[in-house]
Amino acid sequence: MAFGGILAMASIAPVLAVDVPLPVVDFVLYAPDARTVTAQLAMAALGTPVAVVAAVVLLQPAYKPGGSTRPALRRRRGEWMLWLFPVALFGTVRGGDFLPLELRLSALAAGSIVTLALLPGVVGAVVAAAGPAMARAGAARGRAGLLIAGRRLAAGPRPVTRLVAALVIAIGLAGQGQIMVSLFTEMTQRADSMASRLGTSVLKVTATTSTSPARVGSFQRELGTGMRVLPLWIRPDKGRIDIVADCADLKSLKIPCKATPVDIRAAENGGLNRAIEMENASGTRVFARTGHAEKVISETGRPSFLVMADDGRQLSISAARKAANTELAMANTVHVFGMNGIGGGGAPLIAERWLELLSLSGISVIAVVAGIGAMSQFIRAGGEMSPVSVISGNRKVYYTVSAWSVLTPALVAVLAAVVVSWSITTPLPASDENRLETLATVGAAGFVCAAVMALWGARTAAAAAAAWRPSGG
Repeated sequence: MAFGGILAMASIAPVLAVDVPLPVVDFVLYAPDARTVTAQLAMAALGTPVAVVAAVVLLQPAYKPGGSTRPALRRRRGEWMLWLFPVALFGTVRGGDFLPLELRLSALAAGSIVTLALLPGVVGAVVAAAGPAMARAGAARGRAGLLIAGRRLAAGPRPVTRLVAALVIAIGLAGQGQIMVSLFTEMTQRADSMASRLGTSVLKVTATTSTSPARVGSFQRELGTGMRVLPLWIRPDKGRIDIVADCADLKSLKIPCKATPVDIRAAENGGLNRAIEMENASGTRVFARTGHAEKVISETGRPSFLVMADDGRQLSISAARKAANTELAMANTVHVFGMNGIGGGGAPLIAERWLELLSLSGISVIAVVAGIGAMSQFIRAGGEMSPVSVISGNRKVYYTVSAWSVLTPALVAVLAAVVVSWSITTPLPASDENRLETLATVGAAGFVCAAVMALWGARTAAAAAAAWRPSGG
């Protein structure tokens, strides 16, 4: 446990020293921002091992010594899950029909969590109930592997239940995440095509709070040389945006320098010209005029700015966000100018990428934990079953035990998780084709992972048995 805490602290330490770009999403976790929550990170790294130890100690069932050394059938617990699961499944799938429209999504999310949380217990109960039947079949047919697997499942199904729970949760998270991503597909494709066409040469930065001309100047210097930051006077009630600048800035853009607003239909800057065309297509007209930029900045509660380079090069959204967060305010909005009308400035793209990153991260953690648990269990099983290889004269028994006690329950868990995930996602406006493709892919990946863990565990147990020698103990 202490080693795990140290490893966790070592894994998060780099974010306090260097800027860490996150994969999939166009986001950089900057070290100064991470250092502002150093105390919270330290508390999480130190408190998590303590919380895990407390949970293990407090939730550990009371030990009741038995009168025999043979594995004994335990009284089944948690029968309430078997009764509550169908109620939760039906409530998740059909409960929204009886709720107001604004509550249906929340009810679906809550029901999905409850249903997926109950499913491992149901699958574990089914697997444990199948253990005696497997043992009888193995004894009747003289199959040592089937007999041992059945006895182990009947006497102590907890290790398999943990593996089943990991598979169910991983498949449920992956299926839910990818199906939710598919809901953004149409908007994402439109936003992606727009982003490809517009490029990033012209950005729009919106501050979360009011600012001052001095801070705007610092923001422009932070962006680097050859950059222009022009205030925007946005009037959504009239469907227009005014670019307020001095004559030098307007002349550099080949825009007439006049005190009265000039309706811009085209611009010399390619990126700005395409953005203006997109704004006009969405019903927003873009004007330019000379004026006091300081007045526009000071009188606007959430000022917006046009950011571009003199040479028209493509800009880094991450760098612009960092400069804005450093000099203007925190959590500023930075996106390509002209994408306001489609998905909130590229919101589908952002949501899809973050959802994909978080779901992949969660599934990876669950897979690693499940793999380590299965590996440790088979290391212990290798020592316990070592005499069996001597009696049977064949180490293939480990592969048979692994196939029946790990691979078969994993297959049942995968099928149950896919069927339940299909059911609880029926209320979502996703096509059956997308859901079927997603769940089939996720289910196949889960089964492959389970097969690899079963093979790995069997080989480990066989290797441990090869070194076993009888002892007086």
